[in-house]
Amino acid sequence: MTEMLVRPSSFDFPAPVRPIGTLLDVASVQEGIGWLEPGGLVESYNCLILDSAAVWPCPAVTLAAPVSTAPSTVTSGGTLAAGTYRAVITAVNARGETIASAEQSQVTTGAASTITWKWNAVTGATAYKVYITGVGGATGTATYAATVTAPTVQYVQTAPRTAGGAAPPTSNTATTPANKTFEAPGWQDGFRFAVYGGIKCKGPGFDMAEAETKTRAAFEAMESVGVERALMNTRFVDGAAWDPATDLTPAGGAVSAAIGLAMLEGDAACRYAGTPIIHAPRAVASLLTGFQGSVVREGNRLETKLGSLVAAGGGYACPNSSPLGAAPAAGEAWMYASGAVSVARGELLIKSDIDRDQNDVYVLAERAYVAAVDCYTAAVRVKVTT
Repeated sequence: MTEMLVRPSSFDFPAPVRPIGTLLDVASVQEGIGWLEPGGLVESYNCLILDSAAVWPCPAVTLAAPVSTAPSTVTSGGTLAAGTYRAVITAVNARGETIASAEQSQVTTGAASTITWKWNAVTGATAYKVYITGVGGATGTATYAATVTAPTVQYVQTAPRTAGGAAPPTSNTATTPANKTFEAPGWQDGFRFAVYGGIKCKGPGFDMAEAETKTRAAFEAMESVGVERALMNTRFVDGAAWDPATDLTPAGGAVSAAIGLAMLEGDAACRYAGTPIIHAPRAVASLLTGFQGSVVREGNRLETKLGSLVAAGGGYACPNSSPLGAAPAAGEAWMYASGAVSVARGELLIKSDIDRDQNDVYVLAERAYVAAVDCYTAAVRVKVTT
């Protein structure tokens, strides 16, 4: 009995379906850009960085009390009698006056002495008030003698202070509005690329319409892998257009996938205003979705339990590289975090042709893209073995 080998139709298989949790499931996808014509398609995105700073008391800060320094005296030019004098200094601004500095004392001789009281400058002060005791006055009994306009930081006392002046304040009322820093938005350029795939088959028994339909389905199933590779090779690694992602890997080396995810989410919380995207090779994401894992499925999307979006794709593994472009060691992989990803894409073009001399059929699927990542990128090296 002779067996006959029957070749099935070239496309006698189910149409492929794109896996869940890919980059295109969590990116902002816009349709309808034109093809990459000569001259280029250039897109830019306003990259906004914000930092929230806690200020207390709000909205002001309190001036520091002056730091007094050692005074000096001369025995001529004044009318100070011999004895011990004491002084304290306060700082003044438009809102009030600080508490007094530490007390300084100076002993004079003769009957014609002067004393130079000195202190360090206080940031934000517009003036200083000088409080002095009479000759032989006890500690803590200084009263108002003079006001000195900043930036002068000394007062030459030539005569006894007038009796009956006010004592220095016991609370600090010299406040100033807190300095607020403002970030300058920078333009974040998008980058352009194309993704294509195709097949080559023998012509006999070939249905071109079915071939184009199945090729479209195969392309759409693998499309996100191409976009993920573009991000891995172009945006996440060091290059002319962008700085490399910040490497969070500790000095001890690669960490577990769960710890790596925690490090990325913690860093994004400090440095990114928004919901980050975690970019993980499929093998790493599989570890994170296991029993009591940190990543859960929401429809066709993956999210962490803190709400970060997760892009789990083959494009991050083939190839997988460090922020400087180096391959990881065996049993390790790089996982990335970024700001929001925007992908604009053009029409999916299906082209087919026949080489009649060789009876070869070619079917090509190709699409143009512009992708941009909002500001922030970070990376950590994780273990993919126990």
